[in-house]
Amino acid sequence: MQPTGAELFASFFPFLILTSIPFAIGAFYLAPKMGRSPWLWAILLFIPVVNLVVISIFLFLVMGAILDRLNAITDRMENVTPFS
Repeated sequence: MQPTGAELFASFFPFLILTSIPFAIGAFYLAPKMGRSPWLWAILLFIPVVNLVVISIFLFLVMGAILDRLNAITDRMENVTPFS
């Protein structure tokens, strides 16, 4: 007897939830450092299937925040005179 689509999804759903938890926890701690709402990002990353899109958006936001900080450090280093 072949399992139906609903049965396959029901057996795969706990895996989706368990893999969503680490991303939700990570977003909860990273979001405030970027000036974002931690609860919103954690909830969006906890929802299965929705989190596939939200993960990519969140990763681009993290990369943008990192690049902004690196650019600020570079600007600060260019304006410093050595041995002053």
